[in-house]
Amino acid sequence: MSTNTTPGPVPVATTPVEKPAPPKPTKILPTERISVPKQLDMLRAYAAVSNNGAKPAPVNEVATVVKTAASSVSLANAFLANVNLITRSDAGSYTPCPEVVAFLRAYEWDKETASHKLGPVLREAWFWKSLQPRLAYGAIEEEAAITVLAEASAAPPEYKKELRMIIDFLVVGGVVRREGSTIKLATKEMPTEVVTPKPEATPVAPENVVVVKPNPGDVRTGFVASPTGGISFNVNVSVDMNEFASWRPDRIQAFFRGMAEVLAAKADVEKGGPVS
Repeated sequence: MSTNTTPGPVPVATTPVEKPAPPKPTKILPTERISVPKQLDMLRAYAAVSNNGAKPAPVNEVATVVKTAASSVSLANAFLANVNLITRSDAGSYTPCPEVVAFLRAYEWDKETASHKLGPVLREAWFWKSLQPRLAYGAIEEEAAITVLAEASAAPPEYKKELRMIIDFLVVGGVVRREGSTIKLATKEMPTEVVTPKPEATPVAPENVVVVKPNPGDVRTGFVASPTGGISFNVNVSVDMNEFASWRPDRIQAFFRGMAEVLAAKADVEKGGPVS
């Protein structure tokens, strides 16, 4: 007795379909593996190792100063170099920009605001040029700012943390400030007032004062006309008392009479009268 059997379906091996990797942003973003404060430490180390920018700083020496792996420093270098905070000099070495050197020096005086020295460089980066027009109009929600950055860099949602770190850099750089869930410009540029120098006023003599131009050959005197038309003048005479005591009465009379004649003649000259 025979039994006919129908073979069942042969199992077919299936290959799992790999999920496509998300597209990469068109801009270089900061690495999310290293915090912003740690990257600032690396910048200060670059300034120190380079002898204030006088020579390239090897990555290995920078890693030693900040006590981290050289590979971690290299991860941060891509973004830091892209925004010109450091410049690649040769294999494994970078030179900090002057603003980074200024950051190191300012850190010795004020650790809280020293990173504001990086602001001028950050203002030249692509992300600030994308955000500045929106912030110039007024404060915006931080989530809206991240969206602006995502559009400018073609970054998918997987890079939201890196985009937020860009705002962190702008905050520590003194470019923007956070107020709750919004960000706004840290400072507003005030219009420069143009001051036009005023011409110096020409001194005007009082109406009742007669100004007499000095003549090298004349005695220099002046008088003030009183409202009633009289003349007011002061005369100071200094005579040694010992000598004055020896004068005879007729000499004293002659002295004062002569002085009176001189004053009368001088008054005529200053008033434009005849001179005897």
